[in-house]
Amino acid sequence: MVSSTRNPDPHQSTGNNSFSPDNNMPPSKYQQPYMYAHFTATQRFWWICPCYQNGNLQLFVPDVTIDRQVFQDTDSIWKYQIQKSGYINKVPLP
Repeated sequence: MVSSTRNPDPHQSTGNNSFSPDNNMPPSKYQQPYMYAHFTATQRFWWICPCYQNGNLQLFVPDVTIDRQVFQDTDSIWKYQIQKSGYINKVPLP
């Protein structure tokens, strides 16, 4: 995998915003020849309010593990796979 996203990628919002996107997209470029790669990332959701707990950082939920890999599947096609919270998505590589 060649490209990456900013880490962390913070999103700021007002207290009345009830929606925050959570997109996990595959990288935009790959480099051939493909080879097996596997790595795990941790996603953390947190919030800060100056009127709560002296403005200290608060966690929404426990950390979420995101597992990514590039591999040659049983159909002999190289794929990118992401697994998070029990969901798995695979996409064939170009």
